[in-house]
Amino acid sequence: MPHVYMPSLHMPHLFSSAPKDEKCRTSWTVFEPWHTEAIKPGRDEKPLPIEYTYRSRRPHRLSVVDADKRDLRLQLFVDGKSLGITTAIELDKSVDCGTNLNMCLEQKFSAGVIEVPRGRHTVRIEWAGDGECIHIDVRLWGDVDNWILVTRFHPWYEGH
Repeated sequence: MPHVYMPSLHMPHLFSSAPKDEKCRTSWTVFEPWHTEAIKPGRDEKPLPIEYTYRSRRPHRLSVVDADKRDLRLQLFVDGKSLGITTAIELDKSVDCGTNLNMCLEQKFSAGVIEVPRGRHTVRIEWAGDGECIHIDVRLWGDVDNWILVTRFHPWYEGH
């Protein structure tokens, strides 16, 4: 299973800047600021995915970071096709960053970024357990809700 790309621990700064030597510079404009979303248990006690359908004339990037306890990896899908699993982590529920983005990244919580093409697409964020087993009983998982941090952003092109 491929892993999704995670650019750096200083990710928020990447969204608004581009290399100065590019002829046609691209930067990314946040259109949905960082916010929390909960992965909740369903009736069968398995975590429910977060899903949205979005239509745009431009591509957008989706960035996700585990929050609260360091116990979660995510599998990211576009139109039912897996684009990978967020970064590997050392599972440790005693490490808690709350919903502080910088703290979660500094403490090496699982994170990733995917690009969603222009047009109409359905994106799904799904609990991936440890990356080996996708469906695990939430009684073993422990939390009633598990929080993640999410943002979405569009490219903005200079000189075109």
